[in-house]
Amino acid sequence: MAKIFFAGELRSPFIKQDMELLQEDHKISVFDLSKCATTKTQMITRYPLALANQIANIIRSDILFIWYADYPEVPLLILAKIFGKPVIVNVGGAEVVAAPEIGYGHQLSRSRGFIARWMLRKSSMNVVPSSAYVKIINNLVPSAKVTAIPNYIDYRLCDMKIKKKNPVITTA
Repeated sequence: MAKIFFAGELRSPFIKQDMELLQEDHKISVFDLSKCATTKTQMITRYPLALANQIANIIRSDILFIWYADYPEVPLLILAKIFGKPVIVNVGGAEVVAAPEIGYGHQLSRSRGFIARWMLRKSSMNVVPSSAYVKIINNLVPSAKVTAIPNYIDYRLCDMKIKKKNPVITTA
């Protein structure tokens, strides 16, 4: 049973589900980043103290599992390196994309793009939701270690009874 330090915003259902899945077989200490701040000002004032309170958990862990490669996660990666802990970064997608036509992706920003690429290089492994992202990261950061593991399949839908409302008829 590995001791995993898990960092992510648990208000996101897919991140919470990943944490719950890992809890089934491992001892998890959780750093819920969504409780630190909702604004940049709160992040600057609350985050350092919240992070300081997590250092003992980082030291006791065997591995760090971090959701996203962005500013709030940088200190976690640095602490992991200081304490010699391997780091898995789960890449959500925005970190590696540049879609100027819709104003989406961290790679549109010089600083956020740099942070994301640096984290991809420095982590022990990067997990992405599809093989398409593996190709994107290999082009963006050839030295990054990356593997595709499809994420967030809401298994509760399999048990759900869906009521039929109005029938739909299609013709060709």
